[in-house]
Amino acid sequence: MKWMGEVGVQFRSRLFLFVSFLIVLCSCSRAPTDEESRYRAVVRARALFELGDLEAAQDLLEGVVRSEARPDAWINLGWVQHARGKSKDAALSWSAALELNPADVRGLHALAALRLEEAKMMADRGAAAALLAEARELAERASGVDASNAAIQRLLENVQRAQGDSAAARSHREAERLDPGRAGANPVTQGFAAVSLPALRRAPHFSRTPPRFETRPLEIAARAATPVDLDGNGLEDLLLTGSGAILMADSAHAEMRVPWLPTTLLADPVESVVVGLFDADATSDVIAFTRAKVDSVSGPPQAWLVRGGQRPRVESLGELAETVHAVEPMDVDRDGDVDLVLATSGESGLRLWRNEDGRFADTALPGFPDFGAARALAALDVDNDGALDLLCTDGLHRVRVLVARGPDTFVDMTVLTGMSGQRARALAGADVDADGDDDVLLGDDEGLWLWSNEGASHFARVAAYRDALATWSTGPERGVPVAAIHIADLDNDALVDIVTQHFSAQPSAVATHALESTGSTEDTAPNQRRLEPLLEVPATTHLAFWHNEGDALFTDVTSRALDGDGVAGAASIASGDFDRDGDLDLVGAGADSTVQFWWNVGGTVGRSVEIELVDATRPAMAVGAHVELFVGELGATCRLRRAVGWLGVGNAQTADVVRIVWPDGNVQNQLDVALPERGRLRIQR
Repeated sequence: MKWMGEVGVQFRSRLFLFVSFLIVLCSCSRAPTDEESRYRAVVRARALFELGDLEAAQDLLEGVVRSEARPDAWINLGWVQHARGKSKDAALSWSAALELNPADVRGLHALAALRLEEAKMMADRGAAAALLAEARELAERASGVDASNAAIQRLLENVQRAQGDSAAARSHREAERLDPGRAGANPVTQGFAAVSLPALRRAPHFSRTPPRFETRPLEIAARAATPVDLDGNGLEDLLLTGSGAILMADSAHAEMRVPWLPTTLLADPVESVVVGLFDADATSDVIAFTRAKVDSVSGPPQAWLVRGGQRPRVESLGELAETVHAVEPMDVDRDGDVDLVLATSGESGLRLWRNEDGRFADTALPGFPDFGAARALAALDVDNDGALDLLCTDGLHRVRVLVARGPDTFVDMTVLTGMSGQRARALAGADVDADGDDDVLLGDDEGLWLWSNEGASHFARVAAYRDALATWSTGPERGVPVAAIHIADLDNDALVDIVTQHFSAQPSAVATHALESTGSTEDTAPNQRRLEPLLEVPATTHLAFWHNEGDALFTDVTSRALDGDGVAGAASIASGDFDRDGDLDLVGAGADSTVQFWWNVGGTVGRSVEIELVDATRPAMAVGAHVELFVGELGATCRLRRAVGWLGVGNAQTADVVRIVWPDGNVQNQLDVALPERGRLRIQR
């Protein structure tokens, strides 16, 4: 009996292995059938397309369209076929997409552009005229579906010019109105659309439990604390605004025991700081802007460069004519060096500090007229062209959207984006809804507002507070004032969470719902309530933690995640992995208050990966790079402000695709990347 039992065990074991082999074999040979496998196939096909392996990309996409007829898959397949020189096959694929959805703008645009291309190569005038007529009919259909898309108007203009039609001038003016500064641009955009994450929405197998934080004060007073690895040892130090000190984390341990070593770098109180790679090495540097002295020895504000290294060095950049309220590092002239855009109190408002081999030349922001003092500032990609644009507020807190056009020009597209007339104290940009493009968060005296990027440089307000609390000092008619916004993936689930700071009390829950558009075309607020001055930020604010549940739905989990009700003397908030345990902690500071840490002590199942981008010839090229990491149905994105970025990856051990869009437009893909359990994933350009 024992012998028969052993035989039975062996038989069952071998049967199990055989069945497993059949399952694996079938799974390898079958076309994708569910949402996750289709998504993975499209992500990998895009990477193969950009790597030049067109045949493999086509095989994957053909499997997708065999599994389920989808217009987007047919369109992407058409672009691969077009890149392989198979124009007839591409036309058939785009026609198949239009059969499924006659109003598909991408299909109409692609097929019209192909017909225009074929007509220009046609020697037979009659055949060319027929192709141009078809191209015009397709372009006009596309314009009827999406009249606000400038690329369609430019395509229509090119078709009309090829026909010798005077209507081309009208299309040109309309294209320039919708997308100023791109006159003469090629309307054909080959390649894939942004890859969204349909299976990530409230995935049932992944934890949606928010993390827990423990509050620990640090007996040092400051107005703000900025994380920066100044000595290049891989550990986050802290630069304290309001003082001249920096806290050097020379070693780190678990259980929140981080020995901070105070080091005085500047004697003057610091107003604002910016972290970046400003010289030729890969160690983070800091530029600090001091505020004007008010004592008997009064003097103008100054700027200082703190060069990172084992022994940080401080250099004076000279006196300033005005106070600097906010700074954004970005390569404005696209020469590989990190420039600075400053929001100042002066009449010029926005200033450009052009980086010239480690020295800075102060000029007005190119291509944009002065609008007076500027306050808040944020860099993001508004129009999805790979170049960083600017979101800012003027002296009256009105939101302005400045879109980059070429290496040295910005244009004001506030009205066209739909955000005209909005007022805000706090600004932030990130891919909040995980659809592949940057969204906008605005904080004002009425609350927290999410503006979702709908493409073609247009945004829609889609989130607001469900209720206003009568206990707030401003009353229910003014809503819930927001002092500051910080975005970070605090539970490593690849969805960014939000930490906000508020006046006086904890806010109510956030709900996602569509709000009626104001229809305003003026650069003033559509109602008088938003024209009222914003309240001043008090010394003491209250934190609120909004957990991203997917589909841009945020839940207030402050009472569960933070000690007590989130009361803090913090006028600023920042995040960093200070104890090197694989998740992000929070640090805050406020006027005349001590620095406080909120240590992330768990509650989630996800883990994170630090990604370090290395360009041996231009270390600063990493600043502004956009990183996408895809694992199964999960995708994480971040935009780097220095050489290292932070991405939550859930429980994944291997990334299907790591994709980097460098600031100069270069796209880099790596397939099947092993993710380190701890430490950094270094990617060499």
